[in-house]
This record gives sequence, structure tokens and C-alpha cells, in this order.
Amino acid sequence: RQRLMCIRDRYNTGGAQSMALRAGASVINMEFVNYTVVPRDFSASGLNAIVGMGGYLVNASGERFLYKYHEKGEQGPRWVMPWGVYWETVNGRGPCFFDVRHLSKSAITHLEGHLLPVDKNTFGDWLEQMSIDISTDLFEATICEGQHPAFLGAVSGVNVDDYFHTNVPGLMAAGASAPAIGSLIGAMCTGIAAGIDAADYVAKVTTLPDPSPSAIEERKQHHCRPLDNKNGLSYRPFEDRLRQIMSSYAAIGRTRSGLEIGLAELEKLSNCTLRGETGHDLLRCCEATQLHDVALMIVRGAIIREESRFGLSHYRGDFPESRTEFHKGITQTLIKDEIKYGEIARYEL
Repeated sequence: RQRLMCIRDRYNTGGAQSMALRAGASVINMEFVNYTVVPRDFSASGLNAIVGMGGYLVNASGERFLYKYHEKGEQGPRWVMPWGVYWETVNGRGPCFFDVRHLSKSAITHLEGHLLPVDKNTFGDWLEQMSIDISTDLFEATICEGQHPAFLGAVSGVNVDDYFHTNVPGLMAAGASAPAIGSLIGAMCTGIAAGIDAADYVAKVTTLPDPSPSAIEERKQHHCRPLDNKNGLSYRPFEDRLRQIMSSYAAIGRTRSGLEIGLAELEKLSNCTLRGETGHDLLRCCEATQLHDVALMIVRGAIIREESRFGLSHYRGDFPESRTEFHKGITQTLIKDEIKYGEIARYEL
């Protein structure tokens, strides 16, 4: 299944963004997704190690091409590699390949033994099974699935201030769920800071409302509803359809007409009743709902942002250039079951 082959954690289903939006917090710039370059048919992240060690990308003619798309070539921003691979392929110069044949034997050993297995510890197994010797062979590169990752510089997520507070009093967000916070060190530092402020907030609360038994029961019934639905849709075809919609209408080369069709199809899915028979099914139904929430956020934001930016991250075929009037953050907030849009000019995107 594609979900098991994606380069990010298959359990990262956007739960933080989904819960935050449903709680009344704003999300920002959700239309921006990330693409990276991976080996063909083996979606392994961490290939920045290749260019970091001095490797590069070549097209079908063996020509290096990234300098056509950015003055720093392989050392440019991370969006440059998938952007270059995409246009080389579209313009008939693909497929594209990773080339490290010029590296020293010690560099190759370091790559294979210490760098490439970090993000995919079966990378060496794949090379062996494919009979690829990177010291003498090219290996084909392709563009991965779109994703909302936790890399430094990401601009999408739950909108927070400098202290990781959302617009909902007492609700903080940090780590991969908030913008511009990446990797383990970012999650640790921002999590600690948000946790300290959360503790301070709770310490100032003097009285708490009594729990409402009826409200608790209502939430329980809501979340357990798939177990009572005998004729609903299971999570597997629901996720498959969700994936089809996003791949067809919200991937690379977005247009207003396509995005509007995608939004209409996603709203049809909103009316689907999910069913499950086990506790595991119930968990997967919850994850499918979160994925659906995030998909809606992405498509709604992509319709509003009539420009292109960050390479393939948000590439509108009908608005292929960056536009000054969209040098801002676009927020979405759920208010009384309706999405309200806002702008934050401080985001110098």
C-alpha cells in the first residue's frame, strides 16, 4: 500500500492540525506541501546526503541541470531538486538520475554505511536487490508523494505566536504541527517552551467547570459511531478515494477549476459514514477523518492563493508566477461550523 511506502511516518495523519482547527484555532498556509527527490519505486528520504557529499543530479543525456533552475544548483533550497526533475521530465529530458560515481571510495563508503541508512535503514538492501553499485552506476530519481513534513523552514501548520500560543486561550502548538519548526531538536525545544507556558496558564486557573456527563457521553458516542454502523464505508476505500482526489486535483500544476472539483469531491466524502468492527478499525477511522480534514485545508488554501511559490510546493498552472499581493500568510479558522479566512502580513514568504 502507498501509505506504507511513503517517506514519512505513516501514523502522521495530521491529527494536531485537525484537532486544533476543530477546537477553534487557526491554521496557516496549509496549501504548501513538500516534495522531495527519491529513488524510483523506493520512497526513501535523506537523499540530501548525496548532494551534501558532492553528488548531483543528471538528466537522460548525462547533463547536470539544476543550475538552470537555481544559481546554487544542488546546494540551493531543498525545493529546487524536485522542481528541476519535474521540468526536465516535462520537457522531454528525463528520466533523471543521481550520480555519485565521481566521489572517492571513502566518500562512497561513508554514504552507504552512515548517511543513506539514517532515514531508511533498508537502503542498502534495496541497492543490493536492484543490483546497483553507486560507485559505478546511476540510479533513477523521481518525485515523492506530497506531504506536510517537519523540516526547518516549513510555513504550514497551526498558527502560533512567538510563544507557541494559538488564538484559543490555553491551547499551544509546537513541533511539526506549527510553522518553521523542524526535526527532533526543533520539536524538543519548542515543546519545552510551549509546555512551560501551558503549565503557567494552568497554574493561574482557579476554578474549573464540572464535567458534563451528557457532553462526555455525546463525545463518546460520536467517536465510537463507526462501531455501530453496519452499512458504512470502511477506512480503506475511504483513504483510497481521498488519495485519488488529492492526486488528481491538488497535486502538481493546480488550477482553480481542478481544485474546485477536488473540493466538491472532498465534501462528498464528508457525507460518508465510516464503519469499523474492532478497536483498530476505530483508530483507523479516526486517522482517515484527520487525513480528510487536512486535505480540505490544503485544497481550500490552494484555491485562495492565486500564485506559485516554493517550486512544486504550491505550483498553480493558471498562476505560474509569484505575486506580490500574496506575500502574506493565509489562515483558516472554523467558526460556528464555517471556515473563515484571514491574512497575516508579517509572513514574508
